Amino acid sequence: MSTAETVTGQSGPGEQRPRTPLTARGGGIGVLAERAALPVAWVALIVIYSFTSPGLFLTWANISNILGSQAVLFVLAIAALMPSLTGDFDLSLGGVMGLVAMVVGVLNTEHHVGIVPACLIGVAVAVAAGCLNGFFVVTCDTNALIVTLGMGSVFTGLIYLLSAAVFLGATTLKPGRFNALGVGIAVYFLATGVNGLQLLGAANYVQQLFYGAALIAAVVLSRQLRRRA
Repeated sequence: MSTAETVTGQSGPGEQRPRTPLTARGGGIGVLAERAALPVAWVALIVIYSFTSPGLFLTWANISNILGSQAVLFVLAIAALMPSLTGDFDLSLGGVMGLVAMVVGVLNTEHHVGIVPACLIGVAVAVAAGCLNGFFVVTCDTNALIVTLGMGSVFTGLIYLLSAAVFLGATTLKPGRFNALGVGIAVYFLATGVNGLQLLGAANYVQQLFYGAALIAAVVLSRQLRRRA
């Protein structure tokens, strides 16, 4: 038994116990490296593409394109984060997004409904879709994965992208825990990687390969860093 443990065990109710060393609480350089791995990889991607695509990648127009094009995805990834915190998964988010976009577009262009009322109706449609998911999952006691996958099967490409962002986000900052900041970093890490590949002339299918490879690499690296901590 260490000196710190001995003193801690003998201290009385009114005595201040010594703080447990950082390494004993699962901290240390290994855990810090695990938390910072994805942000560092993101910075590395930016540096690499800045040299491989000079005058194209690190421009305000391209940066605005990366940030702006992923705004909707970031919001959806945050929405996917909520059920993940409770141990469930909502794979219908892409389908709900497409449904809401269609409703708003039809109301605004075909029926000349104002954009604000049309958006409010779209929000109501999304809420109704969520309630329908909840009915099947909770009231009918059906597996959430099956229900939400069935409702969003048409948009599987977007659903897989969202799932990669959520799980990739769980490998950084707070490893092993779903967290909003990690999701944000994951979304823009994926966007940066794909954008750079597109500027280099990569084919469209490379995007899916990058998503899968990034997720696998992040999980394996995170696991190895935790073991060495």
